[in-house]
Amino acid sequence: MSTRLAVPPGRAGRLWLVQRLAVANRAAVLLDRKLQVLTSELDRLRAAAEQTGAGWDAACRDAERWLLRAVLLGGERAVRLTGDVDRAEVTVWYTVTMGARHPAGAECVAGRAEGWEGAAVAAARQAHRVALAAAVRHAAAAPARGVVEAGDKATQERLRAGRGAVGARGPACSGSRSDAATMRACWMS
Repeated sequence: MSTRLAVPPGRAGRLWLVQRLAVANRAAVLLDRKLQVLTSELDRLRAAAEQTGAGWDAACRDAERWLLRAVLLGGERAVRLTGDVDRAEVTVWYTVTMGARHPAGAECVAGRAEGWEGAAVAAARQAHRVALAAAVRHAAAAPARGVVEAGDKATQERLRAGRGAVGARGPACSGSRSDAATMRACWMS
């Protein structure tokens, strides 16, 4: 649905239209710059999420192997005798990229273990700590990619809508012609 703008008559109307076109063009330039920044950040975050996901998978496989070795060497009783472990502490820090707040990273400090442990159990525990730290890093990287991806998509839509409002009217409406009647016709179409 097209709405008619109340363009003032005469020279004031022409000036009004020129100012509106200048504002629309400046908005398009700013949105284009925002899109460039978000796209480069999105590329970086996609690579980081892929890398942390692969690291997490590898660490999980390693932890499973060490747990199996510990069970085979010491039995399930040896694993149960390792005792309780204090809780792990996870710290997540955030950043803002062009208005999109997302996790910038995370770290995990595993609690200390008490109780008996043999060599295989100690290696299994260490492998599980590494897997936990990798999981925390990936848990921060994956949502960051999603947040910036949503901001990138929204900016693309806003830019497309703005260009559709200004650019779809053709070269006669680009502001290069000084004919006030032509400019008024562009905005009223």
